[in-house]
Amino acid sequence: MNENDNKYVNEVLKKLNELNAVERFPMNDRGSADLFATVFMDVSRYNPTKKDWMYYDGTRWVADQEGMRAKKKC
Repeated sequence: MNENDNKYVNEVLKKLNELNAVERFPMNDRGSADLFATVFMDVSRYNPTKKDWMYYDGTRWVADQEGMRAKKKC
């Protein structure tokens, strides 16, 4: 991992701690989905109408082809 990866991981860990994720989200598929939605709501969302992922590029929400950016966040 490079320095940017380490910074990203540390930011996610901090957010998980602030959310009290271990206590708040059950360890099952639904809990994982809710946790992902909560942690990444500002940059990645699922659009049920289009049945595809969207990501925020800093200006607007755009299609995330095949959810590749969302998968990277996992």
